[in-house]
Amino acid sequence: MKAQITGQTRTKSVSKKPLFGALLCLACIIQFIPFLSGKFQDEGLNRILHLDKIEEKPVMHTFFERLPGNDEEEKLLRSWTKAWEDAGFETRILSLNDARKHPSWTEIRSLVNDNVGREGNEHSKLYNEMCYYRWFAMATIEGGGWMSDFDTFPLNFPIHLTKELPNGGRFTSQELFVPSLMSASKEEWNRVAMLVVDAINDIPIEEEEGAIISDMYSLRQVFWNSRNGKDKDVHEKKALFERGIASGYNYSKKGKVDCDAVKDKFAAHLSHSYSARAIQEGTYPIKIKKGNNMFRAEASYIYMKAFRKQCKNIPMITQTS
Repeated sequence: MKAQITGQTRTKSVSKKPLFGALLCLACIIQFIPFLSGKFQDEGLNRILHLDKIEEKPVMHTFFERLPGNDEEEKLLRSWTKAWEDAGFETRILSLNDARKHPSWTEIRSLVNDNVGREGNEHSKLYNEMCYYRWFAMATIEGGGWMSDFDTFPLNFPIHLTKELPNGGRFTSQELFVPSLMSASKEEWNRVAMLVVDAINDIPIEEEEGAIISDMYSLRQVFWNSRNGKDKDVHEKKALFERGIASGYNYSKKGKVDCDAVKDKFAAHLSHSYSARAIQEGTYPIKIKKGNNMFRAEASYIYMKAFRKQCKNIPMITQTS
């Protein structure tokens, strides 16, 4: 959107350069106010687009709820937003307020709250609760659609799947049972979301070392149940689990993206575990000093910049003009 600036004629004694610089600086400040103020949900990132023909852009949803001590996650959310918008998408950030709109919210909240953390993993209880609630936030979206975790970044996303959902809107997870990139109709989001919470009691937290009550372990149970006879997914068109995600930083060596490895991948999942592995292998995009901060926002930005530069023959979605 172009802005017109009008004003009185300046005298010759006033230099045009300082005023131009001030206006330019002011424009920059206005542009980044949503980021500086931290207003990500609803009125923040979603409203700074002001793009023409917004209805023609494909939409990528994610879920974010501000939790204590997750400032670095907010930075990662900004990096996610930039990456998907650069790929031609409109981004929409869902929150707990969206999940509360679900007609079964009271029952869902009680079930999740009573079970998450009961295996003793209390320190991540709130985080894992939010991961369950994101399913029900998506189940309130008319028409359904795509949802990505905000540490999942676009690579060679098929253009035709931005116009219609894969598999006729049937629930589809692109990283097997890891809920990093998924799509479904509204009905399918609701159906599989209920399967995910119903699977909580099937998670083998006593038999399997390291197993926790989380939506990933629940989705794994849905995945297993559809293949081993204990099948709660009795729908005639069961959930689908595919391999459209590149797991982590696909560098052939530090700084060099393996373009062949990612050419058929929709997106890259730059999770905590994949980041930790890259740090250990010496292929992480930035040098990490001692401490828990992985600086994933900065690392994802560097990786995406390298991908676009080095893998130029891989088509990205054309920006809507």
